Parts: sequence; structure tokens; C-alpha cells
Amino acid sequence: MSTGCDRFLAGRGALAELIRRQPPFEPPAAMFERVMNALGGETPALDFEPPASLEAAVLAEAARLDAAQRPRREALLEQIAHGTAPGTALEAGLDETTRRWLKQQASHRAPTPAAPPRRPWRRWLNGLGVAAMAGIAASVALKVGFDPAAPGVSAPVALEERAPAAPMVAPRVAEQSTANRAAGQAPTRAPEPSRERAPTKRQERKAMPVMPPGAPLADTMDDRLGQARPAPPALMAKSATGGDVTAAPSAAAEPARADAERSAERPMDLPLPTPVDALVARLSAHAPAHWRWIVAPQDAAHARVLQREVGARLAHTGRPDRFSLVTAPDRPDGSLRIVAEPLSPVGPRSPASPPPPPSPADGSRSRSPGSGPD
Repeated sequence: MSTGCDRFLAGRGALAELIRRQPPFEPPAAMFERVMNALGGETPALDFEPPASLEAAVLAEAARLDAAQRPRREALLEQIAHGTAPGTALEAGLDETTRRWLKQQASHRAPTPAAPPRRPWRRWLNGLGVAAMAGIAASVALKVGFDPAAPGVSAPVALEERAPAAPMVAPRVAEQSTANRAAGQAPTRAPEPSRERAPTKRQERKAMPVMPPGAPLADTMDDRLGQARPAPPALMAKSATGGDVTAAPSAAAEPARADAERSAERPMDLPLPTPVDALVARLSAHAPAHWRWIVAPQDAAHARVLQREVGARLAHTGRPDRFSLVTAPDRPDGSLRIVAEPLSPVGPRSPASPPPPPSPADGSRSRSPGSGPD
């Protein structure tokens, strides 16, 4: 307790002096009778019925508090069991009854179960398992490396050597048919592929027929490979009619060019505070064009400054882009719409030269024979 409270209980101090100066209280004569009647009467029955879940809630909260305090309680009892004084462990002054009760709780506490000792033979079993796995891995590696029957790198080569030489049958049949037609004989039956070991790739290259100097390239490649990639229809039609073969790619490139122009004509809606680098990157992705910027009237000054910076950056890269600024009252504030238009020829047009005056000879030819001078 504090010093002021002790002085008040001892009857000293200003508050105790004020209380002593108060007049003494004298109860009325009927007060004692009323108190005795109230004590002697029957106590009214309580109408409170606790809910069914109240007991479960109280027990659950008590269990939660006990679980939260259990580590600290176990640590405190462990210290007391090892000889530490209860007052020192709690860092507070305790009376003899409390110290005795704490020592009793520490002595009756169940001892902490010690971990069972690890048996040494388990370590030997672990070592034997590792050695067995290493031996199995070594045996598999040796079998794969030295056993010729094991699947390895040589398997694809053996499959290629055992495969029948199917591409060589068609050229040989075609050569024999051509020779028979030239000699006036009936075509003979194609020789059946032998069941001997198929020739290797080097032998096939040596056995390939040599292309005659005057033979057409397309026919020779068809006979040698058995199939040829057909030419595009446009190229075949041009070459058959004797026209220009190089005109087909330009005709095929027209849809791509039209798609690029349509993509460039699509308007780009961007926020006006877009960085200059982002605008330059967006415009550089398209072909050079006349870029028309549409903004709100109150954003015209900002858009004009931004347009100059973008135009300078694009001109520095060598692009002939042109820019124009249009204000539209229906545009929202802070928005920018960029429309791409094709570039028009830049520079003044050369004036048309007047027709030359007619020469005297032309004038004489234009007159009729019967006409005279004016």
C-alpha cells in the first residue's frame, strides 16, 4: 500500500481529520425493526436459468487459459524442482503456505519422458542400404556400357541398316521402263527387293544415277526423289503462258499491304499524359503517315508541346512523318485520339508549261489550199 493510504487507516491526514469532524450518525428508532423484518422474511426465488451452452463455454475458456499458462507453469515447477526458491522463481515475496504449496506441486509433477536411446544397429542397417543401392547402380552402369545386347546409341544405326531401301526402287523401275520403250520391248516386271542386307547410306549415294546434261531439272528430281513439291498455282500459270513469273509474289503481297494500311488507319485512343517514349514506340510500329491528333480544346496547348517532341524524335530517326492538331469539343478531358492518314506529296507543284506556239510550217499545213492570207 501507499504511504497516504497507511496514514488514512491510522487516522492521520487531512481526510481523516475531515471525517472526524462530521457529526455522529444516529439511526432512527424504527430502522432496527425494519432490518430485522427484512432478514426474517423469505428470500424471493431467482428466476434466472443459465443457458445450456454456458457451462460448455466456461469450461472451454478455462481449458484455453490453462493451455496458455501451461508452458510457464511447467517451467516454474521445473525450476522449483531443481532447487530454486519459489520467491526467486516468481520474483515476488511469498508467505510460508504458498511456498510449501508450490514445492508440493513441483514434487508431485510427472517427470518429463526422456527420449529413448538410439540403437546402434540401425546405423549399420542404414549403411548397408546405401552400399546395396551403390552396388545396384554400378552393375546397371556396367551392363549398359559393356553389354552389346543392351539398348544404346547403336540401336538407331542398326535399324537404319536393316531398313529396306524403298526410295531406290522407283528410280530403277523408271530407268528400266525408259530403256525398254527406247528398245521397243515390252516393259518387264519390276525386280523384287532382295532380302539381303540393305545397303548403307554411302552405298546408296554411290548407286544414285547421274543426271544427264540435257535432262530437265524437274523431271530428274522427280525420278530421283519419287516426289516433288508442286509449285504455287500462280507461278505455274505464269510459267505456262510464258508470262512474268516474278509478278505473283507482288500480287500475293497485296492482302498483307492492305491489312497493314487498315491497321494504320485505325484510330488510337490514348491518355494525353502518355510518356513521349511510349508514343514514339507506338508510332514507330506503323509506316510513316500523316498523324492527326484530336484533343479537347482545353488540352490543345499540352498536346501541341507533346506533338512537337514526338515529331522531333521521329524526324531524328529519318522518318518523314507529318503531324496536325484538331480540337473537338466532344472529346473528354485528358484524352488523345491519333488517326493515321496517308502521306501526301510534299513540296510545291511545278507549274504547267504553256503549249509552244505553232510554227509557220504548221500554220501553213493547217490552212486549206483555197484559203488566202488573212
